[in-house]
Amino acid sequence: IALFLAEEYSLSEQTTLNGGIRWESIDRDYVGTADLDDTTFSASGGVSHDLSELWNISGNLNYSERLPDTAELYSDGAHHATESYEVGNPNLDTESAVGVEIIVRKTVGKVTGQFSAFHTKFDDYIFLEETGLERDPEGNSPPGAGEEELPEKEYEAIDAEFQGIEVEVDWLAMENPGWDLLLSAYGDVIRGKNKTEGGHIARIPAARLGLGFEVQREKMDFGMKLTRSLEQDRVAEHGGHSEEPTDAFSLLNAYASFDLNFGDSVGQLFVKGSNLTDELAYNHASFLKQFAPLPGRSFEVGLKFDF
Repeated sequence: IALFLAEEYSLSEQTTLNGGIRWESIDRDYVGTADLDDTTFSASGGVSHDLSELWNISGNLNYSERLPDTAELYSDGAHHATESYEVGNPNLDTESAVGVEIIVRKTVGKVTGQFSAFHTKFDDYIFLEETGLERDPEGNSPPGAGEEELPEKEYEAIDAEFQGIEVEVDWLAMENPGWDLLLSAYGDVIRGKNKTEGGHIARIPAARLGLGFEVQREKMDFGMKLTRSLEQDRVAEHGGHSEEPTDAFSLLNAYASFDLNFGDSVGQLFVKGSNLTDELAYNHASFLKQFAPLPGRSFEVGLKFDF
């Protein structure tokens, strides 16, 4: 059962306030262990102010709570979606977070874009941590000869902090009769700190940089985008072992689309090419990065209609 309220109030023509609260009650009935009856509360408030006709600045402050789910509390078995033997922790408490975010936007003119930054502090942040041990699918440690070896991972709770920034810029570089040229650039970075044990938090995405262009015609658009994911060597360490760093990689994507009209229906014929250089790339945030790299070179052709 959940109750929530969201409100927005115009303080002036330039300034808008917003806020929201949410209360939630969750009852869980178990077999073999005690039932759980818990409640959570979350709230947020923010302000948006137009500095001029071109610029806007906004900020918000939020508090949220999250209950540990059943898997985090009571797991005890092989989980091949993470290629590990997962062990729950019935002593986990409610995860809570306090965060602040600031966003600056420019939405009018040949150059548009936004800059955003956030900082979030967690109490009892729940995550899956490797113990350094191995088990077989039946839970035996160490695995017997010839048995499948799965790393043991336990759900833990720590105090943590996350910070990040994101920048995006679009530039209408050329305006010509019948077509325009749009250039774009973006980048983002996030850091996760383990405040209880020190060091970094596992599976934090690497910083990224990107460049792209798009040619816009009346009925046809085409463009390319290059994304560079930097090396992620800020890895988590625990019990004398650490997660593996992830090498940097670049992905080159391209696309083209053509608008179609059939009566009152509007359609689009499109073609997309992904990872055109067929680069071997790994996602540091994935549990299975060593088994499942990102897709290689691929192409997609499609036709869609809006009725």
